[in-house]
Amino acid sequence: MTAGSLDYLDSLTLYFNYLTSFSGTGLASLTYLNLTSNSLPSFSGTGLTNLSSLQLDYNQLTSFTPGTDLANLSILNLYDNQLSSFDGSSLTSLTSLNLNQNLLTSFTPGTGLTNLTDLQL
Repeated sequence: MTAGSLDYLDSLTLYFNYLTSFSGTGLASLTYLNLTSNSLPSFSGTGLTNLSSLQLDYNQLTSFTPGTDLANLSILNLYDNQLSSFDGSSLTSLTSLNLNQNLLTSFTPGTGLTNLTDLQL
């Protein structure tokens, strides 16, 4: 199956697999993505411009780079990873953020987390 055949996909759940990489190329219509319980070491939201909910719990993330493509993201779960820092400057629509069970030594809300109503550290 090619990404081109998933142009209208709204929701994608790939939890409890052994994924070590993920690309959002061709998945611009996604609003919900669940990649819980995989083996992802990093994540970039490139190409996921309509995403509103992202579940990345129980991975091996040491890097999370939201970039500008995740501007519509409102729910982000990064529970139980290996993140030592988090920068939310570009996440202007985020209302819920879970960073429990990480290795955080640096948390930078920046100017992006102004809509946040639920924060779990």
